Order: sequence, then structure tokens, then C-alpha cells
Amino acid sequence: MFSASSQSGPDLGIVQDLFTLVPRLGVGVLLLVILIGAGIVAGGRTSDFTRRVGLSEAVLETPLGAPFQDERSVESMLQTLVKYLFYLLGVVVFLSLGGFGRLATYGDTVVRYFPSIIGGIVIVLAGFVIAGYVGRSIKTSSVVGGSDAAVVGAEAAKGVIYLVSITLGLDAFGYSTPILNTLAQAVAVGLGFGIAAAIGIGVGLGSQDYVAAHIEEWLDDEPAE
Repeated sequence: MFSASSQSGPDLGIVQDLFTLVPRLGVGVLLLVILIGAGIVAGGRTSDFTRRVGLSEAVLETPLGAPFQDERSVESMLQTLVKYLFYLLGVVVFLSLGGFGRLATYGDTVVRYFPSIIGGIVIVLAGFVIAGYVGRSIKTSSVVGGSDAAVVGAEAAKGVIYLVSITLGLDAFGYSTPILNTLAQAVAVGLGFGIAAAIGIGVGLGSQDYVAAHIEEWLDDEPAE
């Protein structure tokens, strides 16, 4: 037969574990609720910020705007990403405090990579928006605006910025991109020389046309006595 003292040992251990676990679970639930609330607030602020700076409208004008129906779709996507980052962080905290070691490890891995994913997406979006702005600036430039060279230069500049932004985005994701970095640098240098040469040729041809149009007028003018 078992004695009362031998039976109370395991029971006492279970009670002690419960007394230790319940407060930790309570704190975990509290922190989870707080982080969920923070995610909702941060997501709303993100949506307001993208609307205020015109990011959604700019994204729709790029090739990345094809999957989105309207500006609200872009804002909703960014808002969802920010919210889920906080949600995942709250779940990881809850699992860690609850003693779910293996699940907490998986969640921690996801949380560590999730900001990189968001950062990469933001970099690509910003790069494509900047590319659109640069392209419009070249097309409306007072130097080459309205010419075929302006269209070619605008598309070439946009292509380079697309390549650079995608390279930086992949690097933020954690992918090794030395080949893309080298290619982006080579294309950027080549494009810079090309634009400089195009501007120089354009200015030279413009000066030539101006001289040809006024040369007879200058030759016919008699010097003042």
C-alpha cells in the first residue's frame, strides 16, 4: 500500500507547476492582447501615412500596381503586413511564457524574418515610386523634354532604378545578390555616361540649329558706323 506522504509528492509537484504556469499564462495573454492592440493602431497609422504621402497613388502608376484594384488596396496590404508583424510577436511572447518551447522557436524564426520581408517590400515599392518620379522628370525636362531621347532616357533610368530596388529588396530578404549588385553598378555607370553623352549631343545639335537659323541674319547685318 502507498502511504499518504508518497501520494502527496506528485500531487504537490503538479500544484506547484500550476501555480507557476498560471501567472505566466496570464502575463502572456495580457501581452498578447496589448500587442494585438498595438498592431491595430500601428496598422492604422501606416495606412494614414501612405495616404498622406501619396504612396498608394504612386504605386498604382508602376508595374507593381497591376495586382491592386485601387489606392485602398495598397493601403490595406501595407496595413495588414504591419498588423500581422505585431500579431506574430504577441503569439511568440505568449508561447515563450507558456512554456511551449518548440512552437516558440518556430514563431521566433518567423518573427525574425518577417521584418526583413516587410523591409524588402517597402524598398521595392519605394524604388518603383522613385523610378516613376525620375521618369516623369526626364520627360518634362526643359533640356530634353518632349524629344525621343527623353522617352528613351526616362525608360532607361526607370529600368536601372527598378533593377537597383529589386536588388536591394532581395538583399533585405536575405538572398545573396553579388551578381545583381555588379550588374546594377555596371548598368548605372553605363547609363550615366549615356545620359551625359545624350545631353551633350542634344545641346550641340540645338546650338547647330540655332546658328544655322540665324547665320544669314548675322551676315546681312551691316556693322553700325
